[in-house]
Amino acid sequence: MTHSWQFWHRWLGVFSCIGLILWGLSGISHPIMTRVQPVPAAFQPPVQHLDLKAAIAPAQLLPQHGIHTLNQLSVHVLDGKPAYRVVTDMRKPALWLDAKSGQRIEHADRDYAIQLARHYTHWRERKVADARWITGFSTQYPAVQRLLPVWQITFEGDDRPRAYIDNSQMRLATLSDRTRDLFSAWFHFGHNWGFLDGVPSLQVPLAGLVLSAILISAISGLLLALRRRGGRQHGVRRVHRQLGLAVALATLLLASSGLLHLMVSAEQAQRAVPVASSTITLADLQAAPWQALTEQPLRQLTLLQLGGKPYWLWQASSAAAPRSQVGVLAQESKPAKAVHGKAALGKDAHAEHGGHASHGSLPNAWAADQPVVFDLPMLAIARLQLAMLTGRPVADFGHTSVVQRFGGEYGFIFKRLPVVRIDSLLADGQHYYIEPATGVLAAQIEPMDRFEGWVFAYLHKWVFADANKTLRDLLVSLFALGNVMLGVLGMVLFLRKK
Repeated sequence: MTHSWQFWHRWLGVFSCIGLILWGLSGISHPIMTRVQPVPAAFQPPVQHLDLKAAIAPAQLLPQHGIHTLNQLSVHVLDGKPAYRVVTDMRKPALWLDAKSGQRIEHADRDYAIQLARHYTHWRERKVADARWITGFSTQYPAVQRLLPVWQITFEGDDRPRAYIDNSQMRLATLSDRTRDLFSAWFHFGHNWGFLDGVPSLQVPLAGLVLSAILISAISGLLLALRRRGGRQHGVRRVHRQLGLAVALATLLLASSGLLHLMVSAEQAQRAVPVASSTITLADLQAAPWQALTEQPLRQLTLLQLGGKPYWLWQASSAAAPRSQVGVLAQESKPAKAVHGKAALGKDAHAEHGGHASHGSLPNAWAADQPVVFDLPMLAIARLQLAMLTGRPVADFGHTSVVQRFGGEYGFIFKRLPVVRIDSLLADGQHYYIEPATGVLAAQIEPMDRFEGWVFAYLHKWVFADANKTLRDLLVSLFALGNVMLGVLGMVLFLRKK
């Protein structure tokens, strides 16, 4: 029996040696990368105040520029003046129009991205070396960033610092420079096996096979070491045995959690996340909602489509911002009639479900095609958006709540905030996270996703030691280095035997 375990340990160890070294060395690089990467100077978008009293209504202005349908329309402050940002082709930079003069502003989308980049970074005094429109992921801007399209703003300097800006939501996607690029490229090569990106059908199965070999090799090696604990060994063999015992638990935790993460991630990649794509017709816009909006100071204003109808998504700039409600939307997909300026959605439209909550940072929504202004709760808007994306009735969805910070199952990897979490009432136990401002389904979390997320966080990333992140990173790096040395010593012993 011992000879059988020795056979499997020796040959599986050789097979998994390269993977062990690649994962170990790239794992060590990750905490270093997080410390050398650029840090934002600000984490919130600039506060803007929209004064639209003298603004030309979009329904009147845009046709003058040959625009009758569009994908996105939002209002921003550029050079101290309100301007319309109009998207008619998601593959191209937006068109900007001065809201008061009606004139087209040349290169405004690029200039606005530069303005935001200076707001978010410590490079405000540096000159801009390059501004590039990005519509696809690359090694410099990998798919883990999720947000597209974005502007890549490169500043002057030997380190070539870059900011990636999402103009539509005035947010920073990420910061990078040459140092981070080197670490990121190595991590992608060694940890994600980027050298197999061109053959994805081989990448996941091979990585899974190597991880399985590491697990079996670690278990067999541990059993051999325990059975021969009384025997005398010298030199490399002794060091290999003692080091294997010292890092055995970490090897089992890291390899098993990595294997689970690999399998669940591969399944998630097959699960298509719906992307909102709609065309808004300017002829549907009515004057009454726009007139009501121009009579109050605003912080945000976006035009979106819901159930084939345009709605104005807005947030007041005063401290007493409109409050959203946690409510259950009735079956009617659009307001039936107006009651004192509010949308009549049925007796269940504003019923409490899981408790009432107000969230001043989320905007309200007004119908843009009705002569009477309709006011909908933001969480009801999110329910309708999700129903359209999934093709399921609103009655399938239960508890709804606002998420304004990353944490738990909705981590930083999902990028978008604020979002609305909507729980499924079906037996699938799914949680949906939708961004009302864009209608994008930011995340779709199933029970297995939650389990894998917990395993990966606690057994692979060791978040239980977050109280002292430096100590945590040091321990993880030492165990990773121990595994690298274990693999090298194992290979030396194998070659010596041969």
